[in-house]
Amino acid sequence: ASKAGAYKSTPKVYDLDGKLLKAGTDYEKNIGYYYEEDTYLANGTFRMGGDAVDSKDVVPAGTVIRVEIIGRGNYEATVLWGRYRVIGADISKATVKVNAQVYAGKAIELSKDQITVTLKGVTLNPEDYEILYHTNNEKKGSATVVLHGVGKYGGIKSAKFTILAKPVSGMEFCAEEEYTY
Repeated sequence: ASKAGAYKSTPKVYDLDGKLLKAGTDYEKNIGYYYEEDTYLANGTFRMGGDAVDSKDVVPAGTVIRVEIIGRGNYEATVLWGRYRVIGADISKATVKVNAQVYAGKAIELSKDQITVTLKGVTLNPEDYEILYHTNNEKKGSATVVLHGVGKYGGIKSAKFTILAKPVSGMEFCAEEEYTY
């Protein structure tokens, strides 16, 4: 977050039957925000894990916030906790480049050194994202890799890449015999 209060989220709360609950009716409108871990703010201020987030705090990207929601009405005496990570940038808006791969008889599993992720003109470091999974990566054609931002990055990005046919090699050419009918 780059300004005070930017850490706040608007949670969606559901009961066990899948009903979306309403703030002010089913739970208190005032939501508690707490630091999950010890955190240093950009101005050098130290916040201990469990401390309430002050409305003036500029929370750094990568910080995990714990949310407390208190039930009302039919949900009175219920306290719900949730967690989320404050992100600085969303990789879903990134450009991902993967060079064409050659099929080698088994599924293509990319490594980070085969992937280039660029966001707002900056190439991300391999530790800024993780590879979640691949699809359609077991034969030649178009495959997909799905990435997830970590640390100060969040979001999910899918990118297509090409799998080329394995080149044919090691074959001998034999002339056909002629047959008369």
